[in-house]
Amino acid sequence: MTYTMRSITRRNSRIVMMCTAIMFAGCGSGSKGFDSPNPADKLDAIRAAGERYAGAESLPRTVLENLIQELDNDDAAVRVLAIVALEKITQQRLGYDPYAERQRRQSSIQKWIRQLESGSLHAANGPE
Repeated sequence: MTYTMRSITRRNSRIVMMCTAIMFAGCGSGSKGFDSPNPADKLDAIRAAGERYAGAESLPRTVLENLIQELDNDDAAVRVLAIVALEKITQQRLGYDPYAERQRRQSSIQKWIRQLESGSLHAANGPE
């Protein structure tokens, strides 16, 4: 049976409008960026960080921390974008392979963490 807006009773149309409003209410809310539960928002934040901080004079430590944390993400797409962003920013990979087995990735992630903690991790000043 095909329904048109005219065939829906006034009461039912109110219910439909309320349900639609509730359904879309969550679309614009919530956190965006690295902490977003929405994968697209997370990927956008990673990509934006790589573009924004490549060759930057000032680099917030939290950006590096977030990107390094994403190197251990279960999603390979997130890991790939995270290492690409880190490479754009620092011009280093530190042996990291986003497709390697977790144990091997962990070894490279520890290198990133040591560099960050030692203060030797910073934005490169452009292509070498």
